Amino acid sequence: MKRRSPLKDSKSRKAKSLKRRNANRGRGLRFESLEDRRLLAFGNPIVNVEGLSENPLAPVSPPDTVGAVGLDYYVQSVNTVVVEDGRVDSAVAVFSKDDGQLLTEFTMGTLAPATSTCALGTSGDPMVIFDQLANRWVLLQFAQSLNADDIDTLCFYVSDTS
Repeated sequence: MKRRSPLKDSKSRKAKSLKRRNANRGRGLRFESLEDRRLLAFGNPIVNVEGLSENPLAPVSPPDTVGAVGLDYYVQSVNTVVVEDGRVDSAVAVFSKDDGQLLTEFTMGTLAPATSTCALGTSGDPMVIFDQLANRWVLLQFAQSLNADDIDTLCFYVSDTS
């Protein structure tokens, strides 16, 4: 009787296992639609929100839609045009996580002092972050000084609470 090396046995077991796995690869779950895949990957949504839409009077392309989920709210931001003076700003909407209701809507430029670059020279490209460690919101967008040729300022807003 021939003795087999334990090393060869382990290699052959691995090879058989890999062959079995590859043979069954095409026999996994089949999905009828992309919606089925999304439901399996993410589960049922807690709440759906309508979200901000592009300003039909002055569309901005691309809208740069961003958002973040906090403890009680979903905050979304998109590029928009302030119709009064034609500058690009970032519209912000706060939605309740309980029922998806729109609680408030504003532009980031209104958070800055009235005569600052962040109020007068906003350029959009919003970012929304929920800081879980400090339990607060952070909003950012770019701005351009009145005498500058290009964007030269990052406007940074931090909430007191969540």
